[in-house]
Amino acid sequence: HGRALFDPAVTTAYRSSLLPHARVVCPNGHEAVLLAGEDGLDGEALARRLGAPTVVTGGRADGVEAIDTLHDGGEPLTLRTRRVATANNAGSGDALSAHLAAGLAQGMSLRHALVDAKARVHAALVASADWTLGSGPGPLDHAARP
Repeated sequence: HGRALFDPAVTTAYRSSLLPHARVVCPNGHEAVLLAGEDGLDGEALARRLGAPTVVTGGRADGVEAIDTLHDGGEPLTLRTRRVATANNAGSGDALSAHLAAGLAQGMSLRHALVDAKARVHAALVASADWTLGSGPGPLDHAARP
């Protein structure tokens, strides 16, 4: 939501001790800025600052598309899907990261794993779009298949 969840020393520890060892990092736009410690950087500059291939998630162009972009030192890979109008989106970024990790564990290339993860999360959002479960953001349908 654009505000730090922990003390600045934790951000420093992430930057110095965790990110240099990461195969890929998947912050949303707000998290990427907090981790980079600098606002106004483009995706490639954020990835260089974070020190790992980076998927900046959750960007939206005009509220109609959900945009995720991979910056891995090559040509950026931008994936766009129709934004799903639903309150059932709790954990969608976490789901993307989990599917990406699963694809990598299965031997997929980073780019193929991201394309697959994006399709799976989009299908999960579509499948749960009309669910009514209490108040506030609800879950995705993790059983959905693209």
